[in-house]
Amino acid sequence: MQVAETYVQRLLRSDDAIGAVRDLAAIWSARPNRSERQPYFGLTEPEFNVHLCLSYTGEVMNGGHVQFFMNRFGRYTVETVAALRAVGLLELAAILEGAASIFEDAATIRDDARRDTALEIPNSRQSLDLSTADASFNGAFWHTHEACLAYLRKHDSEVLRPERSV
Repeated sequence: MQVAETYVQRLLRSDDAIGAVRDLAAIWSARPNRSERQPYFGLTEPEFNVHLCLSYTGEVMNGGHVQFFMNRFGRYTVETVAALRAVGLLELAAILEGAASIFEDAATIRDDARRDTALEIPNSRQSLDLSTADASFNGAFWHTHEACLAYLRKHDSEVLRPERSV
């Protein structure tokens, strides 16, 4: 799908960060032949970083950190922490890192079955840690879209590269 350069620039320069990031993500998410088996899921690195940030915040807003970890993006926790840092969402990166500390190691986070088992019977420390992470998240996620849009602006040439009709 080709997208006019003027449209991409209008989105990147928009004052409506939520709408602009939503529309940009909708375009790169519709890219044909995208797969988790490809580097960056077939996205550019900046698109991938924003995609992970949006997936993390969406899952946590919908059902807390437990939902994030139980869904497929939970296996990308390490990459999501790095993406949050790259975008400049340092507080969210620290919150996710703290929430992920309930798992014994990175191998558990990467393995869906091990991660799910660890979450099925949480101990009281895990429950407290995840509740604390959820509460901290609720006070920290408000600038996610603005940070994502500012990050995409810095990486303008990498945004929708295959779709731009330049």
